[in-house]
Amino acid sequence: MVIAVLIDAWLPFFGGGQKNIIDLKDFITKNNKKKYKIRIFHGFSANIFFRVFWTFLVTPQLLFYNFFKEKIDIIDARPFLAGIPAKIVSLLLGIPVIYTVNGCASLDLNKYGLKAYIEKLLLTKIKYTRQVSDSRHFLKYKNINKNILIIPNGVDVKKFDEISSKKGKIFTLISVGRLTKIKGQENLLKAIKKIINKKIHIKLKIVGRGEDEIKLKEYVDKNNLSFYVSFLGQITGTDLILQYKSADLFVLTSLAEGMPNTVLEAWAAKLPILVTKVGSLPYIVNSQNGYLVESGDINELVDTIIKAVKNKNLKALGDNGYKLVKSEFSINSYVQKYLNIYEELV
Repeated sequence: MVIAVLIDAWLPFFGGGQKNIIDLKDFITKNNKKKYKIRIFHGFSANIFFRVFWTFLVTPQLLFYNFFKEKIDIIDARPFLAGIPAKIVSLLLGIPVIYTVNGCASLDLNKYGLKAYIEKLLLTKIKYTRQVSDSRHFLKYKNINKNILIIPNGVDVKKFDEISSKKGKIFTLISVGRLTKIKGQENLLKAIKKIINKKIHIKLKIVGRGEDEIKLKEYVDKNNLSFYVSFLGQITGTDLILQYKSADLFVLTSLAEGMPNTVLEAWAAKLPILVTKVGSLPYIVNSQNGYLVESGDINELVDTIIKAVKNKNLKALGDNGYKLVKSEFSINSYVQKYLNIYEELV
């Protein structure tokens, strides 16, 4: 079975969509699933102009591959723009197409403009053979697609269990994700500044890269936070697990999300979490496994971080998160659900 996986941006751009595709292919290879052949067709730049250009380029590429290399049995399109060529080729070749939704920021933030219109069109106005979402909150939007399947992201807990790391003497927060406005890192830095002014000693590690990197670094320098805030760049694999395990609290301050992989990774590292009430997070985070705060509320963020610093039972939150991930969000379960869809549709 040949599965053509489409995504409009690829490495070095690294987000949830890219990680999920890599996990899918690695699982099939590792478990010797020779029946499935994953063929990845991806864009060559994260720049929006090149992403749009790629949507026109990949359509003839897929047709050529199907007629002159090997027959494509199913198209698996990952957000966002891949939905356009996937639908066109699906109609031309008469093959099924799956479209996955990893977050719907324009819908969540009620945005307007061309980009928001295209996102809404792709997510809710085009009929696919099967639509998948990583978050239950997507179901609240009016959609031409019915019976949308919810497949939450997964994590390989075993990789985390194999690694250990000591924590430092100073309470340390870690934030992992693209450095972009929607992730809300500027709000986190503003909160850190207020906490430091209260004479509470903490440190923050920021992992990731993005278009706001220079702006965030300038804020840190301008507000004399360089001693307290460090930028670690893009880290993956064992190095990232070590950073999770050496921290005391994971913080995600996003303005919008789907099902963030970083939250599952933090729990796999038995790390307590503090996240905003966006996307799927209110469905899985509660007082037993983490902290929930309103998105954009810096004062609440400050108060909750201080509460976590003073919480003598903080470790129990991370332990409970670990148990939840291990039982409900395994990478094996995630991949198997996609393989089941492939079997059903082909």
